[in-house]
Amino acid sequence: MDNRRAKYRGFTVVELAMGLVIVSMITLAIAGIMTAVAQAWNDQEMNQSIQVQANQVYARVQHILSSAKYVAQYNTGSLNSSSPVYIIFWRADDYPASPNDETVQAGEMAAIVQDPTTNTLWLYEAIPYSQMTAAQYAAAGTVYPWSYWTNPANLAAFQSFNFIQQTPLGGPGNLSNPTYYLQVNGATFYVYSLAGTSQLPIIEFALSFSRNNQTLDLYGSTTLRGPSTQPSP
Repeated sequence: MDNRRAKYRGFTVVELAMGLVIVSMITLAIAGIMTAVAQAWNDQEMNQSIQVQANQVYARVQHILSSAKYVAQYNTGSLNSSSPVYIIFWRADDYPASPNDETVQAGEMAAIVQDPTTNTLWLYEAIPYSQMTAAQYAAAGTVYPWSYWTNPANLAAFQSFNFIQQTPLGGPGNLSNPTYYLQVNGATFYVYSLAGTSQLPIIEFALSFSRNNQTLDLYGSTTLRGPSTQPSP
């Protein structure tokens, strides 16, 4: 009789409590591992996301600058500058009324500006000629002396021309600057002066990005397509 009782004896309260403790510890350990894996996965995804977005901005800048004919002026700035950093350049000799005339019309100029107030990299260029009004088209054909474009004081005037459009190359633009948008925190430009040589001007540039506490700096260079001498007039 006693053997039968021993054979069918259940768990005691203490044994059940110990079992629950062990199961809880294993569950917490698994949860901790899963949380760490999820965080690592999220961090990796975030790093890949900022890398992809930053590479896209970098490619746009390199393409635009490599297609330029000549640089009028630039502000080297720094990757953590509190003031706008910019580069103004002769985009193309394509004004429809006088294409390829080696004369710089206002509509042929462009500028890339990093705005630290919005953490955005902006492109300022003329709207398509086919979309201009008659007044805008006439204004875009205005010829300014090259010295006008090399004067930093005229950047603001150029940005306010009625035929100029503002396009974000990277950053949140005019949004409220939410953290989940890619931020272009800084930029710097430098142009090697090769006047009097047979080489084309070379532009070096750097861009600083951040997104959700992840940061990335990209550096690059490109060669202008020409000419190698200062435009006229």
